[in-house]
Amino acid sequence: MSLFSGLEKFGLGSLKSEKIFDDSEKKVEEKPKEEPKTVSVADELPEEKTLVFEKKYVCPVCETSFTSLTVRTGKVHVKEQEIDLHPIYDIMDEIKYDIVACPACGYAALARYFDMITKRQKDAVREKISLNFRPIKHKYEIYTYDDALERYQLALANAIVKDAKASEKAYLCLRYAWLIRQMLRDPVTMSLPHYDEQRQKELKDEEKELLKNALEGFVTAKQSESFPIAGMNTITLDYLLAALYMENEDYTPSLKLIGEILVSRSASNHTKEKARDLKDMIEDKMRA
Repeated sequence: MSLFSGLEKFGLGSLKSEKIFDDSEKKVEEKPKEEPKTVSVADELPEEKTLVFEKKYVCPVCETSFTSLTVRTGKVHVKEQEIDLHPIYDIMDEIKYDIVACPACGYAALARYFDMITKRQKDAVREKISLNFRPIKHKYEIYTYDDALERYQLALANAIVKDAKASEKAYLCLRYAWLIRQMLRDPVTMSLPHYDEQRQKELKDEEKELLKNALEGFVTAKQSESFPIAGMNTITLDYLLAALYMENEDYTPSLKLIGEILVSRSASNHTKEKARDLKDMIEDKMRA
């Protein structure tokens, strides 16, 4: 199953074979995607409708005015954070609402990057996305995980087509991986018939592939871009890289970064404590 297996719905099946980063060695097998659309999930989560609203946007590619669902400020809170900075929310998964997608031309990106597009990139999106895109006519009350998965696929296809900066692609891959991780934990979504054991295994493999690409992208960004990178300072990015190296089972560079954080005068006590926890996890894995 490809990371882009949902793009056929938008008329963009030809982009399924695209690579996120040029030197990626992984080949993905193309399979047709089962239709995931269901109404029942929204019906089972009526409270989520009260936590989101329609925010107005103007597409920088086609200049269409449209709305995209976004979470109301102060309504959803982070209750814990996983080792790779994945936020776990208290009421609903806010990551489902990260992507802004133009329903007319197919341009999509993380909200923080939506308006950050050059003329060259607009031309590329028009040529490789918009010409074949099937407009989205569905009216959403909430974004289910199925909806969010499709929107992330569309955003990732756009990021590749417009040759986005390494940091943008890396951050998108990271949040996409977080979405899949939390999606796999959602009993309502996993009870749907199209999420059988095989599909759940495919999603776990996709999460690993996305974490691998996130690591590659952030390493490139650190070498070629100015800070802040995806809103992160040097210490935060180094910690995230250490966590991603661990998740990719590459422990030596992870331990090296952790060591640098622990002796850094600019690292907060909280970051150092998280670095120590990460070091303990790595040592446990190496002993195992």
